[in-house]
Amino acid sequence: MKVIDRLGAVAIFFAFAFLKIFRRRQMGEIIQQVFYIGAKSSNIVMLVALFTGIGARPASFSTL
Repeated sequence: MKVIDRLGAVAIFFAFAFLKIFRRRQMGEIIQQVFYIGAKSSNIVMLVALFTGIGARPASFSTL
């Protein structure tokens, strides 16, 4: 019975958190943070992709 009570409490917590995240006042800040995480980190993503490709290239020679 305690498991069901805790599961219900967690569901209520996430419901309230979800509703409070998407308030009209916070949407501008959420959009700015998504832009910062997505667009501003593209250089890091490209650098990681470069080194992954460099590391995967020698490993692919043995399979060809």
